[in-house]
Amino acid sequence: MYATARRPGLIDVPEVVPLRLDITDPESVAAAAAAAPDVKIVINNAGISTGTSRRRVAGDASLS
Repeated sequence: MYATARRPGLIDVPEVVPLRLDITDPESVAAAAAAAPDVKIVINNAGISTGTSRRRVAGDASLS
């Protein structure tokens, strides 16, 4: 199993091979694909963190 990240040194999961991947960089995508030629399925779980809560606050119209 592989796990990708812009900073793969932060991946510390047993039995997982960390690979550098920045999906906005075509060369990075090609390098990751070349490093993992046995991959059959890709699951994209990318997301962003804004540092704010997504909880609805009573009366907050901006979350409607």
